[in-house]
Amino acid sequence: MTLSMISPFSYQNFETKFREFAAWIAAYIQTNQIHEQSGWLNQLKSYDYNKTHTNTSSTPCWQQGILSRDSFYTQLNNPTLTDVQLIDVVNNIISKWGHMYPPYSLSSAALVRKALKAISSITNTSILTDLIIKDLAVTGRVAARSKIFEMYVPTKWVIYDSRVANALACLTSKFTNNTPDILSWPIPQGRGKNFSRAPGYGGCHTKDQGSLGFIYASWLCYTVADTLRSNVVNFGCPTFSYPAGTLSIPTNTWQTYHVEMVLFMIGKECF
Repeated sequence: MTLSMISPFSYQNFETKFREFAAWIAAYIQTNQIHEQSGWLNQLKSYDYNKTHTNTSSTPCWQQGILSRDSFYTQLNNPTLTDVQLIDVVNNIISKWGHMYPPYSLSSAALVRKALKAISSITNTSILTDLIIKDLAVTGRVAARSKIFEMYVPTKWVIYDSRVANALACLTSKFTNNTPDILSWPIPQGRGKNFSRAPGYGGCHTKDQGSLGFIYASWLCYTVADTLRSNVVNFGCPTFSYPAGTLSIPTNTWQTYHVEMVLFMIGKECF
């Protein structure tokens, strides 16, 4: 099975169709132990995106992840960014932070700008077309390009890599009793040889499927974050006070990027 575009293809329509699923995800992660952690706050605070280096900082890794997002957000949204600077920033996101081979040369700057313009043009009421899907396909690997999109607008868009997709597939299977017919997540190739993909879900074999997976994952995480914010008594609040200065992205209420960070942790293997 492959993902297809709902009609009309808009967040407004998606939210109507999948609000119940988002609420179920919020409750499931809060009340079930997954990989030795239970609850949204505990999962978030276990976040570790860089297993290749020992954390010698006094700042917990989950807060370092937020600081990195804030830094890249500020850099990408600099209106005076030249093409050379833009390519340097996006390659730093993908290679130095994401530990992937940097895919962009200076000749790619126009395509990257076109993709960022497409992302920034999407509102909750926008009806998307297949042209938007193609504008977002600036590389074959959705795990790489979605890193740029999350850093550009971390309150709306998420990294769609193998672990996030795997977490969503596992949650979908549990919600639908192992029949992935509502959202057939295409799962990008994982880095590890022993990566265990959720049964019944195929790979991410085309740029368009990668873009659809990215959009649906972002919309679902956005809806889950809204659910978490609406009930802080049950779900708590990801309080993060940064004494060195004011951050540009919101940190003290549940945001879309927080949900992605949690999915990244629970998607490391099937559950």
